[in-house]
Amino acid sequence: MPLIGILKIVHIISAGLWLSLLVYGIVSRGRIAAAKGTASEKSLILNWIGSLNLIGIIGSLGVLLTGLYLTIVMDLRLFKFASGGNHWLYTKQFIMVIILILVGAVMIPTAKKSSLS
Repeated sequence: MPLIGILKIVHIISAGLWLSLLVYGIVSRGRIAAAKGTASEKSLILNWIGSLNLIGIIGSLGVLLTGLYLTIVMDLRLFKFASGGNHWLYTKQFIMVIILILVGAVMIPTAKKSSLS
């Protein structure tokens, strides 16, 4: 199998991992709410945060790196909305940049503040 085919598969698997965090988050929050005030609440929260961190890093970096490589190698260009060809691709690129900015500017500082307190 050529490299591009393998990278497409890795890209799709990474996106699936990343999106699976939505379901995992809903299920975990339900379990945490059910365990509120019990001894297992803290361990459930720590498990949830650790899993979100690990799966989120693997999934998002997989999507980002394979997506950038495939875009460059397949000569699809970045952020070329007016091309008329791959508007879905450029929309996804734009959304990815917004997500990365939000994670870097909002979520990481908030997580650092909450871990210090």
